[in-house]
Amino acid sequence: MRINFAKYHALRNDFLVIEAGESALSKARLGRIAQQLCDRRAGVGADGILYVSSPRPTRQMWTSAAHVQRSQVRAPNVARTLDATDTGVRRGRLTPHRVELVTKVDVYNADGSWAEKSGNGLRIVGLHEFLKDKRKVQGQGRQHGKSQRQAGAQKWSLFEMGGVVSEVRVLKKQGAGYMVATDLGKPQFRAECVPVRTKQQYMVQAPLKIGGLAFPVTCLSVGNPHTVLFVDNFDFDWKTLGSEIEHHAAFPERTNFDFVRIVNRKKLQVAEWERGAGATGSSGTGAAAAVAAAVMNGLAGRDCEVVFEPGSLFVKWHEETDMIELSGAVEYVGEGTAEVR
Repeated sequence: MRINFAKYHALRNDFLVIEAGESALSKARLGRIAQQLCDRRAGVGADGILYVSSPRPTRQMWTSAAHVQRSQVRAPNVARTLDATDTGVRRGRLTPHRVELVTKVDVYNADGSWAEKSGNGLRIVGLHEFLKDKRKVQGQGRQHGKSQRQAGAQKWSLFEMGGVVSEVRVLKKQGAGYMVATDLGKPQFRAECVPVRTKQQYMVQAPLKIGGLAFPVTCLSVGNPHTVLFVDNFDFDWKTLGSEIEHHAAFPERTNFDFVRIVNRKKLQVAEWERGAGATGSSGTGAAAAVAAAVMNGLAGRDCEVVFEPGSLFVKWHEETDMIELSGAVEYVGEGTAEVR
C-alpha cells in the first residue's frame, strides 16, 4: 500500500501529515504505519504521524479563548487556584459559534501508540491546511486574473484532537516558515485528571520516588499527561531519567516528562522527554505544562518564552479564562510517497 505524506517540523519536533481520503485506516494499522514511517533509518523519520480525516460541519463549542466569556473565578492561594482551573469550564460559559467545518486529527507516536493531543501537531496541521488552501486560491487567482493579495487563503481552521476542538491561526510568514498559534484549553491539576496514582488530590511539588530518590514533581494534564521537574541545569543524564519516569507505575497512561529551568519570571528553559517518542526538539504541550506548573508554584508569570535547544515557543495562560495559548514557528519540509506494509 502506498501512502502520500507531507513532512513539517516545529522546532525539530517533526511530524508526517497523512490525509485519510476515502478509505479510513484502523487504529491498529495506523500504529504500525507510524512505527514504520517514523523510523529514522528504515523509514522517513519523524516523532509521529498526524492522521487527518475529512472536515465535517459542527456546532460544537471549542477551546479558543476568543469564544469563551471571561470567568469570574479568582483565587488567592494555590488550592483555590487549582479548584478554579479544574472547574472553570463550568463557571465560565462557552459561547457557541455558527456552524463551521471541523477536521479530526489523530496523533500516533513513533512507537505506534495513540496520543490524546499534540500542541505542535495542532499547529502543523493548521499550517498544512493553510498552505493547501493557499495553493488552491493562487490557482484560482491565476485562472480568474486575480492577484494573490485579492485572493487570500483562510488563516484559521478548527481541528478536533482527542475529542476537543481547537482553533489554529496562521499569524504571519517568518523566515523559512510561519508563526502559528493555537489554543490548548485549560490545564487540569487534579491527580485523577492527569492521571496519576496517588492518595493526594494534587501532585504539586510532591515527591515521586524512583531509584531510591524522591523527586519533587508537579503533575498536570494539558490534554495529555505531563510531569514537571524544576532543575538548576541539564548537566545530568536527563534522557535516562525521563524514560524511567515515563514508564513509572504511578502513571497508568505513562507520562511526558518536562525538565524545566527557570531563567526569570518571563523565560523558561526546557528539555523534553515525550511519551512514545523520546527526546524531541521541542513540545507544544510540554511548553504549556512548564508554564502552568511554574505559575502554580509561584516561579513565573503567565506570559512566557519557553526556550528549547532549537528555538523558542511562546505560552500565555489567560487568567480571565484559564485558557492556554501557544504560538511559535512551523516549517514545511517536503512531501512524498511511501510503501507501507
